[in-house]
Amino acid sequence: MSQRGASGRFGRYFTLDDALAILPEIQDQLLRISRKRADIRGLAAELETTVRGNGQSQEAQPQFIKLVRELEGLVHEVQERGVIVRDLDTGLIDFPSIRDGEEIFLCYRLGEETIEFWHGLEEGFPGRKPL
Repeated sequence: MSQRGASGRFGRYFTLDDALAILPEIQDQLLRISRKRADIRGLAAELETTVRGNGQSQEAQPQFIKLVRELEGLVHEVQERGVIVRDLDTGLIDFPSIRDGEEIFLCYRLGEETIEFWHGLEEGFPGRKPL
């Protein structure tokens, strides 16, 4: 499906086997991202309530900044592997690949058992097709 070591606009292209080999690690990272986002949402709601009540939250603001930085770090770890993070809320990611000489994305969303879909560069999630 893909050429190992091929270079192009994405820097790295994955064969299906390459993507499947790192998928368990990526799934774990996506779960950690999902949990971190939930923590951030909860703290953001707390901060909003504090601000509305004209209160001062000296503990929540540094904690919020810390959580956001941790989230950024987790996303960066996934991206450093060559994986494109599309949607943090759904855990949607793409693995750049080559199919029949054309650049494509192998598409995965958190909760799916494995990588079962692909789409063209301009098609996005609605254009997913079974492998």
